Amino acid sequence: MHFLVDGELVEIKTQQHAMVGHFWRKKSLSWWLQSFLIGIKTIVVGFRDNHGIVKKWVGSVRTEDLPKRGEWNGNACLNLLSSVLSTVRSQLSSDGLACVVRFDPIKKHISLQAEPFKKNYPSTTLLVALTGSYFVHILDAHISKFIRNGAKESYTTTVVFSVFDECKKGVCVRK
Repeated sequence: MHFLVDGELVEIKTQQHAMVGHFWRKKSLSWWLQSFLIGIKTIVVGFRDNHGIVKKWVGSVRTEDLPKRGEWNGNACLNLLSSVLSTVRSQLSSDGLACVVRFDPIKKHISLQAEPFKKNYPSTTLLVALTGSYFVHILDAHISKFIRNGAKESYTTTVVFSVFDECKKGVCVRK
């Protein structure tokens, strides 16, 4: 959610828990990516209860400070994202194709495979729709996890990129 404060657009975020440990290593990348890519310089933070009600506004954090506090490298994340998305775009030549990108941070291995688009992917799969050369939707926690620099968890993230008719209308369809 965005608001104007003193003539500047700010991002409003809520947290259920204090911004310590896990937040800085994990969630701050998602916040940074979302705000950095659209030019938001300040994120205003509030604490919410289990019902989503904001109970206390705790202050703000500058977007540019998130990488340092989270101990990850923003430039490395953007470089990897750019490289992967450029490769994906080059593999998608027509409707009905999907480029499946899998990243295993333990092996430090990224694989890309073009294949016919399927209707059923695992529930952990993020579908990212492309319209021509425009990325309709790239800001998602899965992408943040996918590009995190220095990830130590043992997981494999699967991201499926595809060009299909619904996106030509400006709609990103997630299965």
